[in-house]
Amino acid sequence: MYANGSTVPSPVKDIGVLAKTNSLLISWSRGSGKVERYQLMLMDRGNLVHSSTVDTTFYTFHGLTPGHLYNVTIASEAAGLQNYRWKSARTIPQKVGDLEANSNGSTKSLVVSWSPPAGDWEQYRILLWNASSVLLNVTVGKEETLYVIDDVGLIPGRQYEIEVTVESGNLKNSTRCHGRTVPAQVTGLRVANQGTTSSLFTNWTQALGGVEFYQVLLIHENVVIKNESVSSDTSRYSFHSLKSGSLYSVVVTTVSGGISSRQVVVEGRTVPSSVSGVTVNNSGRSDYLSISWLPAPGDVDNYVVTLSHDGRVLQSLVIAKSVGECSFSSLTPGRLYNVTITTRSGKYESHSFSQERTVPNKVQGVSISNSARSDYLKVSWVHASGDFDHYEVTIKNKNNFIQTKSIPKSENECIFVKLVPGRLYSVTVSTKSGQYEASEQGNGRTIPEAVKDLTLQNRSTEDLWVTWTRADGDVDQYEIQLLFNDMKVFPPFHLVSTATEYPFTSLTPGRKYKILVLTISGDVQQSAFIEGFTVPAAVTNLRITENSTRHLSFSWTPSEGELNSYNIFLYNPDRTLKDRAQVDPQVQSFSFQNLLQGRMYRMVIVTHSGELSNESFIFGRTGSISIGFGEERTESLKEDGEEVKWPLEGYYGMVATSKVPRPHALKLSWSPASGDFDFYELILYNPNGTKKENWKDKDLTEWRFHGLVPGRKYTLCVVTHSGDLSNRATGESRTAPSPPSLMSFADVTNTSLAITWKGPPDWTDYDDFELQWFPRDAVTVFNPYSNRKSEGRIVHGLRPGRSYQFSVRTVSGDSWKTYSKPIFGSVRTKPDKIQNLHCRPQNSTAIACSWIPPDSDFDGYSIECRKMDTQEVEFSRKLEKEKSLLNIMMLVPHKRYLVSIKVQSAGMTSEVVEDSTITMIDRPPPPPPHIRVNKKDVLISKSSINFTFNCSWFSDTNGAVKYFTVVVREADGNDELKPEPQHPLPSYLEYRHNASIRVYQTDYFASKCAESPDSNSKSFNIKLGAEMESLGGKCDPNQQKFCDGPLKPRTAYREWVKRAFGLVQKLQFIM
Repeated sequence: MYANGSTVPSPVKDIGVLAKTNSLLISWSRGSGKVERYQLMLMDRGNLVHSSTVDTTFYTFHGLTPGHLYNVTIASEAAGLQNYRWKSARTIPQKVGDLEANSNGSTKSLVVSWSPPAGDWEQYRILLWNASSVLLNVTVGKEETLYVIDDVGLIPGRQYEIEVTVESGNLKNSTRCHGRTVPAQVTGLRVANQGTTSSLFTNWTQALGGVEFYQVLLIHENVVIKNESVSSDTSRYSFHSLKSGSLYSVVVTTVSGGISSRQVVVEGRTVPSSVSGVTVNNSGRSDYLSISWLPAPGDVDNYVVTLSHDGRVLQSLVIAKSVGECSFSSLTPGRLYNVTITTRSGKYESHSFSQERTVPNKVQGVSISNSARSDYLKVSWVHASGDFDHYEVTIKNKNNFIQTKSIPKSENECIFVKLVPGRLYSVTVSTKSGQYEASEQGNGRTIPEAVKDLTLQNRSTEDLWVTWTRADGDVDQYEIQLLFNDMKVFPPFHLVSTATEYPFTSLTPGRKYKILVLTISGDVQQSAFIEGFTVPAAVTNLRITENSTRHLSFSWTPSEGELNSYNIFLYNPDRTLKDRAQVDPQVQSFSFQNLLQGRMYRMVIVTHSGELSNESFIFGRTGSISIGFGEERTESLKEDGEEVKWPLEGYYGMVATSKVPRPHALKLSWSPASGDFDFYELILYNPNGTKKENWKDKDLTEWRFHGLVPGRKYTLCVVTHSGDLSNRATGESRTAPSPPSLMSFADVTNTSLAITWKGPPDWTDYDDFELQWFPRDAVTVFNPYSNRKSEGRIVHGLRPGRSYQFSVRTVSGDSWKTYSKPIFGSVRTKPDKIQNLHCRPQNSTAIACSWIPPDSDFDGYSIECRKMDTQEVEFSRKLEKEKSLLNIMMLVPHKRYLVSIKVQSAGMTSEVVEDSTITMIDRPPPPPPHIRVNKKDVLISKSSINFTFNCSWFSDTNGAVKYFTVVVREADGNDELKPEPQHPLPSYLEYRHNASIRVYQTDYFASKCAESPDSNSKSFNIKLGAEMESLGGKCDPNQQKFCDGPLKPRTAYREWVKRAFGLVQKLQFIM
C-alpha cells in the first residue's frame, strides 16, 4: 500500500534576543528540513500580545513596555504542520529622569533626586564616586525618588559623581550626574582700621574643604562698593581710599564650583577725621568764647567740644554733626582756655586743639580829678574782675599821645603832671591780658586860667562895654554874665575863645551891674569879675504944663532905670543960671516963679546915679503940649511837641505847648495876631543870647527850625510888626537829647549789678540819665559818682535769679525835661544758693538729701555726688525746681560721699552748697524664724511694755552689730507687715503729735555684743514707754531728738529691734 505524508518540520535553533527599552529583536537559526514559514507569538503572562508570520529568521517587536518580561514562541510551519520553540525575553528598563544631586545648603551631605522611569523595574542602585573611588553603593526600592547621602564623610566644597541604575531582572539602565557640597565658611573674620582714617584691613582663617576662591565684598550704606575675588590661599585683604569715620560691612564668601558658602559678615569703621579750620573767637566779650570749625570729612556721629583751663575740664558740649559751631558763656574774663574738638564716630575719636583767651574785663568807675589845679590830673579806678596781666594808662589830647604808664595789677591809680591849663585830656585805662585788652576811657580837664586885665571900656544908658586879655592855656569859650544884686539879668552869653570884649545892651539906665567873665574849658571854668554903673537915663516927655507972665510949670516922665535924684536948672537966654533945685526921683513936675514976662528960658533936668549923670532940656515960653499913647498886643505861641507849658514874656496869660521833642529840630506854631500887622519876625536865640536864625514872613502860623543841638534849650521869639510898632512873644523850648549807647552789665551778683553805658557826644547838651527796669521791683539805684552825667549806676535790691530788662535814656533839663529814645539791655541775676542742705544715709547703698529751695527765680538744680576719697563722680543729673528731696542709690556700702548742689537760672548758677554723709554698713542677716520673744516673759502695763532680748539672736556675718533701736508700730490686723526699710524713722514726739504717723523709733543704744567672747549671752532688758534713758529718755518738746514716752492705752502695738540698721525681731503686744 502506498501513501503520501509530511514529517513535522524541525524547530528553530539558536534563538537570540536583542533587547531595547521598548522593543525586542528576535533572531534564530533554521532547523533541518523544509520550513515554509515561521509564526512568532509574543506572550505576556499567557496572553498573546503580538503575533506575526515571517519567512525570515529575525523579527522585531515594537511598542513594548520597558523592563517587562515577555515569552517569545516561534512556530516552524511546513505542510500544515508546526513545531515550536519558546524563550523568555525582557526589555531593558528605562533610565530615571531629571536626575540631580543638590547640597541644599549643606557642607556635608547631598540630596539625590530623580523622576521614576516608564515601564517595569525592580529597584534602584545608587553609586557615589570621588574621582575613581566608590564611596557609596546602595540599593533602594522602586518606590523611592530621593536619597540623602550623608555620614559618608563628604568634604565641603568638593564635587562628586552620582550614578543611579534602574534594575529589572538582569537588565539595568544607568544615569549619572554631578553634585557638589556647599563650601565651608571662613572663620575668625576680623576688621581693623589700624588707626587710619581711610583704610580697613581684614583677615580670616581659611575655610576647610574645597575652595576655588574667596569673594570679598565691602558694603557701605547697603551699597556694594568693592567686589573682589581672591585666591584660595589668601587669608587677608585691605581696602583703601575709604570714607573717614564710616561704618563698613566686610562680607567674605567661600566659592567652589559656582556654589557659595554662607556669608561671614563683620563690621568695621574707619577713624573719623579731625575737624579743620578751627576758629575760637571771643567776639570782643569777656565772658564768652565761640568756636567754629569746618565739618570733618566723612561720617561723624557728633562732636564733643571741651573747654579746659590748667588741665581741668570746665565745660563740655555734645554737638550734632550738622552743626559747625558752639559757644561757652559765663567764663572768666581775660582767662586763657584750651579748646578740644573731638570728632566721634562709633567708638573712634579724633581731636583738634586750639587756644583762646576771653577779653579781660574793663576797669570800673574811672575817675579823673584835677584837684582844682591847672597842671595836674589824678586817675583812679575800681579793679577789673577776672584774669589780667597789668594795667596800661594812656593820657592824650586830640589823639596826640603825651604819656603811657604801665601800672601793676595790684594798684589802681596814677598821676600826670605838667599839663596845659584848661586842656581836655582823654585817659584810657586798659586791662591787659595776653594780646587782648579792654579799655575804659574817661575824660578829665585841668582847671583853665582866668582872663586878665578885665576893664569897663565904655558905657551908656543901656550899654556897658567890657574888655579883657585872653586866658593862658586851652579855652573853649567865654561865658559872660551880667548880674544885678547877684541875679542874672540875661541868660549867660557864650563867646568864642578868641573874644576879648563884649557889649551889653538894653540895660537899665543908672543901675550898678556886676560883670562876670568865665573861662570855660569843657565842664570846668575859672572866673573874673568887675562892677560898674550904666549912665542914668534922662527924663522924657519934658513939657511946659503952664505958663504965665511970671512963672513956668514943667512936667516930665520919670527916667527909666535907677537914679539917686534930679537937679533942675533954669537958664536965661544968655545962658546964665536963673534958678536951680534938687528934687527926689518921685517928683514929676516943678514950677519956677518970679520970672520975666515973655522971656525964653531953657530948663535942664539932670539925672544922677552914682557918679554918673544924664540930662534933658526944654525951652519954654508959651506953647501947646501934645500927648501920644502906645498900645500893646498879646499873642499865643505853640511849639510842636508834647504838652509842656511855659509862660511867654510880654503876653499876659499866654502859653506855648510842645509835643515829644526831636533831637535836631523844633516846630513852632501860634495863633494869628489880632488886628492889623505887616509881618512876623521869627527869631531863634542860642542859650548865650546870640541869634541862631531870623525869618520874616506874614502868612505863617508855624515854623520848623532844623540843625539844632540835641538837648539844648533855645529861646523862641515871634515879633509882630505893624509900621514902626512891634510886639513880641517869647518862650523857651528844648530839643530832645541824643540817646546813650553801648549798655553793658558787670559785677552781677544775686541781688545787685553795675550798669554802664556810653553817653551822648560832648558837643550835645544833657544833664542826667534816667534808668528804668522791668519787672518793676522795688530796687535801689545808686550813682557812685557825684556827677549826674556819670555813665553808670549800681542797682541793689534785685531778686535773685530773675531776668530784668533795663532801659536808659538821656535827660536834658531840670524842671522842664526832655528825654531821648531809650536803649535796652537784658541781664539775669545769679540765683541764691539752697539753704539747710542735709544728706543722710538711707541704707547701705543709698543716701537721701533734702534742702530748702532758695527765694529766687530759678529753673532747677544741678546735683553731683562724688566719692570723698577718690573724687570720682558717682551721680550727676539735673533736677526740677519743684523737688527738694532726692534719693541717690546704687552706692557702695560704708563709703563717705560728697553731694554738691547748685541752683540754675537759665545760664546763671548759684554758689555751690555741699554736704557729706556715709552710707550704712550692709545689714546683718535676719535672725532665724524660730527666735521670738516669749510672751510669758513680757510685762505689759497701761503705758509700757517690758521685754528682754540678747546678743545671740543677731549675726555679725556682715560686720559687728554696734547699735540697736526699737521700732514701734500700731497694729492694724496685718501681722506680717513690717515697717518701711528707711532711716531714720519718725521720733516719738512726731508720732504723738501727728495722727497720720503710725510708726516711730527710739534712740540708738550701744550693743557691746562684740566686746568679749561670752558676749553672746549678754541680754538687754527693755522697758518701752517708761522714758528709759537708753532709749532716749524723757521727751523735751523743745528738742528734736529720739526719745521714749508713754504708749497709748488699749492700743495694739508691734515692735521690732533694729540693729545697725537692719530689721531683726518682731514683737506683738496689745496695750
